[in-house]
Amino acid sequence: MEWFCYDVRKNNHIFEGLIKSYNTSDAFSSQLLVNGTYELCTIIYDALKNYDVAPNKGYSGDIDKVLVYLNENFKDDVSLETAADICHMNKSYFSRYFKKVTGIGFSRYLTALRIKEASLLLKNTNMSIGEIAEKSGFESQQHFCYIFKKETGLSAGEYRKRT
Repeated sequence: MEWFCYDVRKNNHIFEGLIKSYNTSDAFSSQLLVNGTYELCTIIYDALKNYDVAPNKGYSGDIDKVLVYLNENFKDDVSLETAADICHMNKSYFSRYFKKVTGIGFSRYLTALRIKEASLLLKNTNMSIGEIAEKSGFESQQHFCYIFKKETGLSAGEYRKRT
């Protein structure tokens, strides 16, 4: 992805451990696989929390405007149509253009922003899961829990306990 670079060499031991655990079939290796995956997700999310979208990142001017808008409004009900209107494009063309320029689809990008915010709130506050879902821009607690687990491999409660 153009918008996120990760140096695999820094954490090569994690990848080696994941491969070794994957190729071994016992209960201990299964747990090591789960733990290694969690560790990798944590590293990626920690790296993402330091990533801020700002103009002049090499994107086109239109996409810069949308990225700034998304970073300021991801907690609200943001639609593809609204983002396309910022660029004066129709939704279909904008969707393809956004992915071509950023390397990631619009809704995936929006979800990543919301998960990043939720992760920070889970880690740094005692807010309830429902409050975190609302403050992160999710339509409901149930939707948040489903997406969070799908994206991180952990429930919000498990993530909070491990961080």
